Amino acid sequence: MWTPIKPVTTQFAVGKTKSAQVVRKQFPLRPASAKTVHRSQGDTQAQIVVNLNTNRTIPHIHYVALSRVTTIEELYITDLCENKISVDQRVVKEIEMLRIERSLKLCFAPLYMLDHSDLKVCYLNARSLHKHIEDVRKDINYSSTDIVIFTETRFSPLDPDEMYNINGYRLFRNDISQFSAPGRPYGGTAVYSQIPLKEGYPYAHNTNGIEFTIIKTESHPNLTIIGLYRSPSIASSRLLSALRTILHKDSSSQNIFIGDFNINWMAETDRHRFTT
Repeated sequence: MWTPIKPVTTQFAVGKTKSAQVVRKQFPLRPASAKTVHRSQGDTQAQIVVNLNTNRTIPHIHYVALSRVTTIEELYITDLCENKISVDQRVVKEIEMLRIERSLKLCFAPLYMLDHSDLKVCYLNARSLHKHIEDVRKDINYSSTDIVIFTETRFSPLDPDEMYNINGYRLFRNDISQFSAPGRPYGGTAVYSQIPLKEGYPYAHNTNGIEFTIIKTESHPNLTIIGLYRSPSIASSRLLSALRTILHKDSSSQNIFIGDFNINWMAETDRHRFTT
């Protein structure tokens, strides 16, 4: 079998003023060589082929070999030699000591350790839930909440709900419907709930360029949860006006605003607008 190799031409500027142009023409070849697993420690490769055939057991050598590559899709194993997988017993003892005698106590109570009778609401600016949905599905912090609110989901209105389902949760989408294709829209809010919500909720009430998602639960009828996202490009005065509108239209004796205000509370000018 023959593999055709074609030359590649690249042009780039050189010199202090970048006024000179250099044209480089070369064949896209690079040297390839093999090295022992020990010598590969500290290396990071885009693609590797691993052969772990050995006559003796070397603790942790499999870990070293298999962790040199950046993605599992580019890891190719010709011989795993599973019967030689080994762990140093000193490492086992150290791990046991860390878990039993030197375990660190968290300075806060994780969501998965809170009482089941508590109402647990969680918020995250996901910076593309479309990209990170698998991470969220596997995170126990999110699966331990009653209501999860995500902003900057970047869902496309053309995406079916099945792409973003999470077991045990109902999904409500407040997508950005107006955007210029190709690509995905910026913004967007998603609400996941595993407790009964009042009829008609959640609903979207986007105003002044700010995303608002209004939530009410059956178990807490006097509580309104308002998830919001304000882009830094939207004036804070428009946020104040929108908040007043929301409170006038759908307010309860208790209101929780949760989201990304993009307000720097440490800045006096930002704080002054919301305290006067």
